[in-house]
Amino acid sequence: MGVKHFGAGVAALVLLGSSGCSRQEAGFAEPQSPSGAPGVSSPLASASSPAHPASLSIDPCELVSAEDLADVGEFETEYQEGGGSRYCVWQEGFESGGNGFSFSVGVRDSQGIDAVRDIGGGVDPTEVNQRPAVKTEDPVSGDCMLAVKVSDSSRIDVTVLGEDGDGDSCGLAEVIAGMVEPRLPELP
Repeated sequence: MGVKHFGAGVAALVLLGSSGCSRQEAGFAEPQSPSGAPGVSSPLASASSPAHPASLSIDPCELVSAEDLADVGEFETEYQEGGGSRYCVWQEGFESGGNGFSFSVGVRDSQGIDAVRDIGGGVDPTEVNQRPAVKTEDPVSGDCMLAVKVSDSSRIDVTVLGEDGDGDSCGLAEVIAGMVEPRLPELP
């Protein structure tokens, strides 16, 4: 799942994410779509208990829709499990003129943002649409992982692979997390 070239589609993703932000308000752009649009999930109910965390009801492949990425390119999705998470990988197809850019969004039902491990550049607290988050970047490869809080013991991970440290993988992870966050359950 290596990414070696950031292309025009990726630049469009950054522009798409930043176009909804005003100059006076900090945060991340939220996708704008009419209520009930296909592929757009409504925020999940906030009712959960320690025995049944709200994150269990989250399908990682429903957190980013084809409509969210329509201005960027055509992406194929693949659901996977492993390493303590359920995740979905989005891969931009070469046959549709894409460059193979990929990213993943994972759900960790038993690890909160305080359990994020440093991948080389430190773990920095941040926010996504006023929701607590942390990010970590590998300064050599440029890989970035941004973890968004679902509860004290669960989180969503957005991972973007870097281009040997030359790309803006954390900027892209922030844009994607900004699309994902409105679809998460309310914080307990």
